[in-house]
Amino acid sequence: LELLCPEGVMAFARINNLKKLDAEVLELVKMIEPDEVDDASILTNLGKMMNNPTLDGVAVEKPVGIGVAMSAMGPLPIVMMPLSDPAAFSVKTAGNENVRVLGTFAIWSPDPDLAASVKVAEKPSALVQSLLEGDISVAIDAEQVKPMIVPYLGMMDEYVEMMKQMMPGPVGEFYAEMAVGMKAFIMDAESLVYAANLKDGQLEFVERYTAKEGTETAKSIAAVKTSRANLLGYVDSADFLALEMRCGGEEIWESFG
Repeated sequence: LELLCPEGVMAFARINNLKKLDAEVLELVKMIEPDEVDDASILTNLGKMMNNPTLDGVAVEKPVGIGVAMSAMGPLPIVMMPLSDPAAFSVKTAGNENVRVLGTFAIWSPDPDLAASVKVAEKPSALVQSLLEGDISVAIDAEQVKPMIVPYLGMMDEYVEMMKQMMPGPVGEFYAEMAVGMKAFIMDAESLVYAANLKDGQLEFVERYTAKEGTETAKSIAAVKTSRANLLGYVDSADFLALEMRCGGEEIWESFG
């Protein structure tokens, strides 16, 4: 699977066991939004998109990859699913130009050109190698995503000025500095990697942030002397949160709470 990640994708996700994840997601949705359960099945929705409602020939208990790449229509997903029976799958999806079979994998994308762009690489890309262990792991190439975010950062500058006017003095300055720091955090990012485990309706979540060497954010992270510290955090339906801060590939701050 790791060798199928197309070059140049801005994000790549690995799902270790799609059938298990589907069951856990349905359980979570049942607790939060019971009326939405019928539309929440990942397997059912994938089957519909591939014209193969029962996903015949798909090995739903093996790892699945999802890349996000730029197309003429904007960022779109590329789904890579392992096959247990390529022939049976091909019969079910015949005529669907958005689906192709590559060896023992099914490739699907809303853009046929993106589906056709997937090839077997000689070695996993750096983005894929950065994935963390978990039921789901997502790696984001911040450099590719930033151009889409930059136009919205101007709104943050407006927020800073508004805070200064509405709350002159130390309080306003505090919020202004926080906004400036958040903007720098985004602009100085090199990569973001997330991992999550779902079990019994609860979510375990891990995040890794890597700052580009030489940036102000990297220098700020490097200034942190404590190697481990408690981190107060909150994630809906979660009892675990972890954050790793890295600079130039070197782990310098790891917090659990």
